[in-house]
Parts: sequence; structure tokens; C-alpha cells
Amino acid sequence: MGCPSEVEIGDNLVFSVCTHDPDTGVLTDADGAPAYRIYEDETDPPILTGTMAKLDDDDTTGFYTELIACTSGNGFENGKSYNIYIVATVDGDQGGVSFGFKAYDQRKSNVKQVSDDSTAADDLELLVENAKGTDHKVLLSTDAQDLSGTLDINTKTITAGIIANATFNADVGSTVYASNIVALAVRKVLDELNLDHLMKTAVGNNADMTTEVTDGTVLSNIMTKGSDTSDFTVGDDALEAIRDAIVDANPQNHAATANNETTGTLDSGTFADTATDNGVYYQTSPAGAAVGGFGLNVDLTFNIGVGRVPSAVVTNGKFTAGALRTVQVWAYDYNMATYVQLSNSATDFGHSANDSTQQHAMTTDMVQTSDGEISIRYTSTSTTTGDDWFCDYVNISSVAQEAAGLTAQAISEAVWEHPNTGHDEETMGHNQERMFIVHGDISGVTDATTFTIDTGSTQDDAYEGNLVLVQDATDGHYELRRIVTYTGATKTLILDRTLTFTPTTDDHAHIAAMGYADVNVTHVGAVAQTANDNGADINTLVTNIGTPANIDSGGATLADNLKKIADDNSGATFDATTDSLTSIRDNELTTIAADVVNIDGIVPAAAGDAMTLSSGAITAAVIATDAIDADAIATDAVTEIQSGLATATNVTTAHSTTDGKVDATQTDLDTLTDVTALPGQGAPTLTPTLVEAIMYLYKQYRNKETQTATEHKLYADDGTTVDQKSTVSDDATTFTKGEVGTGA
Repeated sequence: MGCPSEVEIGDNLVFSVCTHDPDTGVLTDADGAPAYRIYEDETDPPILTGTMAKLDDDDTTGFYTELIACTSGNGFENGKSYNIYIVATVDGDQGGVSFGFKAYDQRKSNVKQVSDDSTAADDLELLVENAKGTDHKVLLSTDAQDLSGTLDINTKTITAGIIANATFNADVGSTVYASNIVALAVRKVLDELNLDHLMKTAVGNNADMTTEVTDGTVLSNIMTKGSDTSDFTVGDDALEAIRDAIVDANPQNHAATANNETTGTLDSGTFADTATDNGVYYQTSPAGAAVGGFGLNVDLTFNIGVGRVPSAVVTNGKFTAGALRTVQVWAYDYNMATYVQLSNSATDFGHSANDSTQQHAMTTDMVQTSDGEISIRYTSTSTTTGDDWFCDYVNISSVAQEAAGLTAQAISEAVWEHPNTGHDEETMGHNQERMFIVHGDISGVTDATTFTIDTGSTQDDAYEGNLVLVQDATDGHYELRRIVTYTGATKTLILDRTLTFTPTTDDHAHIAAMGYADVNVTHVGAVAQTANDNGADINTLVTNIGTPANIDSGGATLADNLKKIADDNSGATFDATTDSLTSIRDNELTTIAADVVNIDGIVPAAAGDAMTLSSGAITAAVIATDAIDADAIATDAVTEIQSGLATATNVTTAHSTTDGKVDATQTDLDTLTDVTALPGQGAPTLTPTLVEAIMYLYKQYRNKETQTATEHKLYADDGTTVDQKSTVSDDATTFTKGEVGTGA
């Protein structure tokens, strides 16, 4: 049995014991494992207790050992004594033994001999004696000489005259240190390398340290990237400044600091439970009576600090409720002074038994700049008290305002002139984005004209007549079609004509907020149309023409006119085989060809072929003198010919109508291509011209606009004069824009 007498703290210590039969003294296994207790000095209670285990039981008897870790964590201290008390029972009789040891931070050595030589020669004692002077000051020697009698640094001086005071003064600017070699060396280093400016002597100018740190030195290259220390700026380039900038630039996460339940019941937990994702829920349930439309309305308050902007809020939780009941996520917009909904139908928390995580982007207006406060709201229209909103984790990430840079939100506001979520504004970018009201993926395909999408209205014919832009994901091209039928239950679209490709579930569909225009004709030729006059006329034309065998059976005006052309107006029956224009042409050609006589200049042709007049067939010689005279041509015939000729007046009138509409149309077209000034200050008219309406849209797209929580302004080209303005308001449910009036 035994135990080491010393141990270094941090090492392990092993002690052992052998058990004997108290009656015979023979080695015998104990009735049970021996127990031990370790005491520090004479202090009770013990710092460690335990039982020992048998070692090599197959080859030993009654031999027990134990290993303990002598660490500060187990209570061991430098220089303290420790006693091990061990008891064991053998054959019913109890016996004991104790050991002692000391613990040290490190082992100490007392070297008395070197190479088994205890004399002064060649041992450490001689080395020490030769390395110190009479007053125990360490000496300097490069040739193993005993310098104790010649150069004690504390008192020995440089031989007079070795260094001229004038030379020394020129080197270091003083003669004070000329008699002390160590002082000389130190002073030379400090003065020549400016090392005294590292810790004791202040630099001459913090804005330009070129005097203390020469350009091009190693230190100047460490301080600046161009080796020019005059560029070093303490406020930006110092290590502390760099650290602060890195800390500020890095994203930081923030937990809730307070909560408020406007509507709802706190069932368990506190807002502090949302700091970590640990399965401990901040649990609330809706109240039976809704307030402001919400049975559940809970706010969590955060503080991200001044000078920081939020980037996103992350929520992990679940809403155990019935189908179609959801929890929405909101954030307070300090610019608009109202809560703005962050979630939508895709990112709301619907009924679920399992946690889900949703991340919603935030804008720079969603933080109180004066104190860094942020408010996140969770609402539900449910008034079912059995529903439960389990909020496990809510976290807001932020960045320093200077480090925010071109965030997605900043780009969005630059492009769309307003945040891409939260509220509506009558801006050009916003209106352009709203041209498409549904963005969906194709989820099922019947053929090239019929397919289903994964999102959209559940109402039948909700998009009937709307345009849809279908994107082929294979090559990225788009095709535009019109929706003729929409089934809300399955979100199925039927197009007006076939696509050039058959869609797949990888393709996309974007439904526009517009369609082909439906024309409603109210006047024709300045005559008001009532009782579907045009439709009635067209229906008559289509349905009352008759049949090819009896074209006059329609009885309508058109049929009567056709009848006059088709027969002799005497009631004869029209026969298409003989009376159609094609039949008449073929029959007459045959007849004329057969009956024609050989007239000079006319070449007879075969039946059915065209006849030609040879060149020079009609000449003065052919026509007899006075063959055609005044008597041969009736007066009425001459008058009839003259009446059919176009006069200058008729030609001019042919380019216009009696009401001048063609000329007016040309004038309007010319106006559209003219340079037109932007509308000035004043309220837009209720009945603008097309040009005026277009110029108001272009003015809104081009000129400066401002938007506050209560007013929208449109400026003149000078950027200061308000030409038009309107009131705006938002009660967290409806955004209202008033009629535009004059900005005066």
C-alpha cells in the first residue's frame, strides 16, 4: 500500500491499499470495496470521497487502487497538505489506514551538485559567482572574463575623452549621458528611432505623424496602405476605431424587451421566453370578443439601439386553431404612424401542430430613430378561446445605419418610390408593379390551352377576360393570351387560343389586371343606338339572307337587293348552277366565242378563252368618215358621261366627310406628335383630352413627388412649386387617397 508524498496541481495521483485477514494476516479480499475520504489540512468536511477498485484481480488478492485528479476544480490548492483516510471490512472486521501528501503549483528544485561534484569548481555555484560583481550586479562579458573588478554597470564609466562631448551632443542633443555607456545606448535608441514616442512622449501632430514615423518604414506600411503616415486618421484607422466599425457593421440580433396584450389572454410564459429557440412558449389565446377586428392582438417591443436599422424579423411558432384561422405578423412604421402587415397568405401562421419559421423583411422606417425602439405585432381575427398562439422565438436582426448600404429595401424604394410592402401609393413604379395581380406557378396541365395554377381567387370567372403572361421555363420566353374561362375551385384557366408550347409544372403564369377591351357602341353616324340597334341589324343580315336555292326566302332588304341582281325581279326562281356570277361568266364566254364574226383586228378565240385586240386594229382608215357623229350619240348619253366625271370640287370633297371627321382625325394625329408642355399648377379637369391625360401621367412619372402620412404632392419642373396635391390616410385597414386638387 502506498501514496506519493507530493503532487503537482493538475496532475493525477494514484494511491493503493492491501487488505488482510485480521486473524491470520493473510492477504484477503475485503467484504466490499474500501472507502476513502480526502481532507485538506485538518479541515472537515472532506474535499473528495469515494470507493477503491480492485486491480489485476486475476493475479492479486486484496489489492485496491484509486486515481484522483488533483485539480483546482476538485479543491486542491498550492502548498496545502492532504490526508487520505481509507477503511475496509475483511471477514466482518473493519480496519483502516491513512496517507498524506502535499500539492504544489509546480515542483521546486534544489540543485546541490552538478556531475556528482559538490565542490565549487565546475558547478553552478562557480558560474553564478563569476557572473556577478561584488555588489551582485550582473556583468557583461563576451570572452569569459571575470569583470567584477573592472566594469560594474552601476558605477563604471567610459574613459574620459573617448567620446567628445561635442560629438555626443551632436548625436543625442545632450551631454548628460556621455559618461554612462548604458544610458548612452538607450538614449541613442530612443532618440534616433523615436521609440520614446511609443509610450511616453506625445507626437507633435496626431493628424500627421510623418515626423515620428518616416514614410516607407515597416511601421508606416502597417499603419497605412500607401506608406504615407500623413494619411493616418486616428478616428478611423486606430485599432479601437477599426474594432468599433467592425462591431457596428456586423449584423446583430435582438430579443424582446417588453410585451403588451391589447386583445387576448396570456396563458403561460413571458416575452423573455422568446429570446431563444428552446421550446418554452410565450402562449396566448384569442379573447371571445374581438377589439378592432382582432380576437388576438399582441405586441412585442425591441430595442436595437440608436444608429442601427432593422433588416428582418424571424418568428418561430405555431397556431393551433381550426382551418382558415391564421396569425398575421405586423411591424409599426414610424414614418406612416401605423402598423404595416409584413406577412401574407403564404407566410401567415396557419393551423399547425408543429413549429414553423417565417422571416419577414423590414424597412428603415420601422425603427424609432431617437431611441432604437421597434414594435412587432401578432394578430388573429379568431375569437375562439380554444385557439392558441405558441410563440417560441422572435428575433430582430439589425446593421449599423452607415453599413446598411444598398439593401434590398433601399433598392426597392429607389425603384418603386415606396417600400415594396406595407401600403399602396399612386406612384408610377407602384402602378407598373400592380399591372399583374397574380404571380403563380403552373401546378397541373391538360393541354396547351388549359392548365391550373397554385394561387389565385376561389371565385369562378374572377379573371375571365384578363390577359395572362405564360413563361416557358425551358427557354424563358413569354406568350400572351386571354383567359376565356376561370374555375375558382381548381384555379383552372382556359385560354382563347393555343400556346406554341405545352406548359409543364416548371412554368409560370402572371395574370394581368387588364384584358381585351369590350366595345360598347352607343352612336353610329351621330345616331344614338337603342335596343341593340347594331346587333339587330347584324342579326338580320346573318339570319335572313335565305338559302342558295331560294335566296329571296329571307325577305329582308339585303335579300331583296340580291334578288334584283340574281333574277329578272319577276319572281323567277334563282338557280345557282345557271344564275350564279361564275356560271354566267363561263356560259357567256362560250357563247360569245362561238358567235363572234371575223372583224378586222379581233382575233377569235376558242370557246371559254379570252379574246384579244391586235395592235393597230382600230385606225382612222378602219372607221369610216362621219361613222360617229352628233346624231349617233344621244344627248342624254353625253350628259350621263359628264355627270360621272370627277370635278375638282368632288375630288377635294372625296378626302373629307360632310361632318369633317377625317380632317379632324388627321389634325388630332398631328397633335399627338407635337411637342407638348407638362400641365401646370391647378386641379386636373374631369374631362381631359387624350393629350392632357397622357401628359399628367408623364408628369407624375418624371417630376418630383413627396408623400407624408397625410398628404401627397406633385411638383413642377423647378422641384419647389407644388402643382397638384391630394390628401392620404391609413387606418391600418384601408389606405385612402383623396381627389387630386391644385397645389396652390
